[in-house]
Amino acid sequence: MPRRETDAATFFDVEMPALQSWSFDGDALRGLGRPVLFVIGGESGPMFEGPRQLFEAAVPKAETVVLPGLTHMLQMQDPKLVAGAIADFLGREPF
Repeated sequence: MPRRETDAATFFDVEMPALQSWSFDGDALRGLGRPVLFVIGGESGPMFEGPRQLFEAAVPKAETVVLPGLTHMLQMQDPKLVAGAIADFLGREPF
């Protein structure tokens, strides 16, 4: 049986309710003093543009990386490109 079928119950019974109950606390995010990386696929579509703008406005040290040609499934489409963006960010930020 494909994994998407075996994981479907967890997705709908656990992950979706958790996602739907989560609220965006812009005030708390404005207090972040550390740089935060926001990675998005350039072909993710307009549904993701609003959350991106909200995040960038709320997080003072947000750095956005747009990976061209990738969608919201970017980590599955090109894991090396995603990992490279993360590694580059982590290499520049002293954590």
